[in-house]
Amino acid sequence: MKVAAFIGFLLSVSQFCVGEHFDLDKFKEELLENAKIASETLKRHPIDDKTDGALHDDTKRAGLDCTQQTGTCGGTYSSQDLGCIVSPDYGQGGYDNGLECVYNIKVSEGKRVELTIQDLDIESHSTCNWDRMEIVPGQGIFGALKVCGSVPPQGTFVSMADTMVVRLISDASVNGKGFAAKFTAISII
Repeated sequence: MKVAAFIGFLLSVSQFCVGEHFDLDKFKEELLENAKIASETLKRHPIDDKTDGALHDDTKRAGLDCTQQTGTCGGTYSSQDLGCIVSPDYGQGGYDNGLECVYNIKVSEGKRVELTIQDLDIESHSTCNWDRMEIVPGQGIFGALKVCGSVPPQGTFVSMADTMVVRLISDASVNGKGFAAKFTAISII
């Protein structure tokens, strides 16, 4: 059974930071409250293979193989609810050094972006400080999930609203094949 990973970063500058001060207690409290809400949601709407591991009302996701798509260094994807983002030169030797590619995804209002990484080969590091894929689950969100290595994460990443930003950042040395990811507009029930 696939498990949907509902990744939400609730650390926003206005909510937890005042000037140079970060309110760790407030952040912990908010994080625990959101974990409780997510747990209650899973109890009411158990994940099973019939929903392909996601909490949404779409009965079946379109099967889209992004590993066969041509890559780009960033772009804006705002007029579609299903598509691919693929790193530059994916499948043709890999991405270059010194890149910062930004992929801006916006789906229909009232929906959320669900991102599935189908293939991953980005220079590995224990904290992904060298080359990395960064996922920011919405506008006004401070912080990003870093992904690197050669094993795609299980499950999916879901935005907090109708936008998501994905970045590919590479340093000045070792590189890999890159990534291929599918995005889909979903409804959270």
